[in-house]
Amino acid sequence: MAAVRARWTPDGRALLVAGVPAGGEARALLQVEWPSGAVHTLVPACGCDWPDVRGDTLVFLRQEEEGMALVVRNLGSAREQMLLRRREIAAPRLSPDTRLVAWSGFLRTADEASAGIWVAPVDGSGKPRRLAADGAWPVWEGTESLLFVRGANGNSLWRVAVKDGEMVHLRSLDKGFPTVALDAVPGRSLAVGVHVDAPAVFAFHGLRLPP
Repeated sequence: MAAVRARWTPDGRALLVAGVPAGGEARALLQVEWPSGAVHTLVPACGCDWPDVRGDTLVFLRQEEEGMALVVRNLGSAREQMLLRRREIAAPRLSPDTRLVAWSGFLRTADEASAGIWVAPVDGSGKPRRLAADGAWPVWEGTESLLFVRGANGNSLWRVAVKDGEMVHLRSLDKGFPTVALDAVPGRSLAVGVHVDAPAVFAFHGLRLPP
């Protein structure tokens, strides 16, 4: 199976990926159990990207002709709602209470209107809010703040408060290569993916999300 965008489910027992399953021809959204490797299809043949799930709520991106659509899907009913469209959207993340979804533009953005860290209600009841003007790859730290990376290469880790956008610098991630992902499971150390000649993953101990 060819897969990208691997990220842990909140309980740390499975990985969510956008991939082409064995015998398939189009990218689907899949859940891969750990450590058994059993594969479950969440959305078949959708050409989608960047899945995140909590309970029956799945968020993901769907490529459109002139950008990306952020979609919320109820896995029980298979009903979908398109929350918004942007030229750039990356790394959508559901809050632990599933009330909000966070996302970012790219670190080296081609569209300033999409840049930075954003949040919006999952039910579509409110307008998106930009919490930080730059940065990428948000990860929820409880329900009140997000962790994300800043800098041309994503070489520093920051926290931003959802309520008022107050930002705090936490630590350097200076590995000399661009940070291309950030992921964590509550109660465990943060892991960051960096692009070298081949992808590498680094764990940063001492920063743990609430369980």
